[in-house]
Amino acid sequence: GIKSNIPTILYLGRLTSAKSVEVLIRGAKQILQKVPKLKVIIAGDGPSKSSLQKLTQTLGLGRVVTFTGKVSEDEKIKLYQQAWVFVNPSLIEGWGITTIEANACGTSVVASNVAGLRDAVHDQHSGILIPYGKSDQFAKSITQLLTNRTLRIRMSREAILWAKQFDWGKSASHLLRVISANNEDQLAPSNFQILLSQLFARKNNGIESHAISIPGSKLLSTINSSDTQPQYHSGIYQKDNNGTKKYFIKTAL
Repeated sequence: GIKSNIPTILYLGRLTSAKSVEVLIRGAKQILQKVPKLKVIIAGDGPSKSSLQKLTQTLGLGRVVTFTGKVSEDEKIKLYQQAWVFVNPSLIEGWGITTIEANACGTSVVASNVAGLRDAVHDQHSGILIPYGKSDQFAKSITQLLTNRTLRIRMSREAILWAKQFDWGKSASHLLRVISANNEDQLAPSNFQILLSQLFARKNNGIESHAISIPGSKLLSTINSSDTQPQYHSGIYQKDNNGTKKYFIKTAL
């Protein structure tokens, strides 16, 4: 996609206290001193929206910061493509899927150096990791990307390459190998394929929560997430329940 003519920073996600969007807003005040034609877009909704809007007005950033509310999938992609920098100042993430989505659209990321985001950001390549809550350091790195075209183009290219590694087909194949290696019942591959197709199928309506049990086996696979505040996780957690081996899988559909 074509980048905006105006230096544009994007945050896209839930507006909750844990997302720490105020770190970005406070940083924008500093960035404005060196990038006077600045645009900050905050896309999403949540309980912190009103307090964030109030902070924006208090800091005199009303003409700089725009709150879009919820956006459609098409609008989301366009925002990713137009942004010069994507920012994720969150306290913690299950993984940070929005950072990879931004990378796939050629937009580098400045994010908190916290659990989850460390796995999603290739530091100094697809993006830059910053100590959590440090608005001044966020501002410094964002300013660097906005004002250094050579750096921005290099990281944009590397971001696309980084995002290409994260593919649902590859993830399904890897999960299949892990489960097969640890499955004492040696279930038929066809059963696993059915399971994986259910686990990794994209749903237009977002996140679902359900359990999948394969007949004739001791394998129980579950997806656990909240409809109101979906968390994106992936992994296998093995537990013993009266001698029965179970695999609990949390992921985004």
